[in-house]
Amino acid sequence: MVNYLRIRLGRIIATMVITSLATMISVTLSYFIWYFFAASPTPNLTILLTCAAVCPLIIASSVSYCLLRQQDELDKSRADLQRAVMYSTRLCEDQKIIHEAISTMDSINSGEIGRSLICAVKRIVPDIADILIRVDSEVIDSENLDFTTEIAKESKNSRVDKPTSIYLDKNRNWLVQIHGDVNPTKRWMLETICQHAAAMFKNAQLHKDMETKALYDGLTGIFNRRAIEDRLDVEMSRCGRSGHSLALLMIDIDHFKQINDAYGHNVGDLVLAGVAKLLIKSVRVGDVCGRWGGEEFILLIVDLSEENLPKIAENVRKSVEKKEFKCGTNYINVTISVGATLLRLEENADDFKKRADNLLYLAKQEGRNRVLLDLRSQ
Repeated sequence: MVNYLRIRLGRIIATMVITSLATMISVTLSYFIWYFFAASPTPNLTILLTCAAVCPLIIASSVSYCLLRQQDELDKSRADLQRAVMYSTRLCEDQKIIHEAISTMDSINSGEIGRSLICAVKRIVPDIADILIRVDSEVIDSENLDFTTEIAKESKNSRVDKPTSIYLDKNRNWLVQIHGDVNPTKRWMLETICQHAAAMFKNAQLHKDMETKALYDGLTGIFNRRAIEDRLDVEMSRCGRSGHSLALLMIDIDHFKQINDAYGHNVGDLVLAGVAKLLIKSVRVGDVCGRWGGEEFILLIVDLSEENLPKIAENVRKSVEKKEFKCGTNYINVTISVGATLLRLEENADDFKKRADNLLYLAKQEGRNRVLLDLRSQ
């Protein structure tokens, strides 16, 4: 403000000085013009005063106009500079928000990516009360991050008419669609963040697919041998700390080669998948069921007493024995042999598995379709 007044005062003084000089020059020029061109050597006072008044006004007006125009251009340039600085500052802030949002999405968990995306969107458009973020048929919102079809249908019926929605289409190369009244700058920020989120969702899906292929058997959908070995080490360490028991059931389908030879490998695959389903139903949610290889399966049951292990093993055997597997228009029955044992103190995983495998071998030697147990904990 002080600089502005100083500039204005300087311009007023400059205008007064210029006006005074212009008055002196006008009077002098008027006198000489009258002296050389008029009939009378004595100048007319009225004409001199008129010239002395009009000329300075014309000159002063021209100078003032030029100064004011220059000032207006300077003010306009200053305003443009201020707007450019504000835009640059806002752009830097927007880029900072985008960078922070992107950095929080560095995850392979879809739930964490969804939470980060919600926080970023709420930060960019805080004035919007409710935002629906849909990832293909899966829905992410701040209340529920469970990616299931049922939640997607429920949200579609109750919240799809909200004014603002973000849709990440997995079937169209993760195309980002934003519906709603959002200004262009905010829309650009949302598109940038959502495109990065779409890439992270894609990476999470790829990681999940790779993990599934690495840990699960492709035919039966249960754990493969590698996953079982990892889980066995984890459960043995856990039981060693807590003092709980750990049971291992080694299971083999009897005469499985004859089934393949008589009915074909397609029927054999159906039998393997059916037996796996029966084994899953026979154990609790926290227990481990996996395919050890070929027609062999393994069950790991935590915190199972010596009295209950024979019952569980016999129930598993009977559930398979009662099951009829469809083969064309006919039905076939299969049986299994089971070797079951409990983890002993200070025992390693190899000895634990070897003892269960020996029990399975003896069960097959004694006629199959039976359970052999070793309940000694020492």
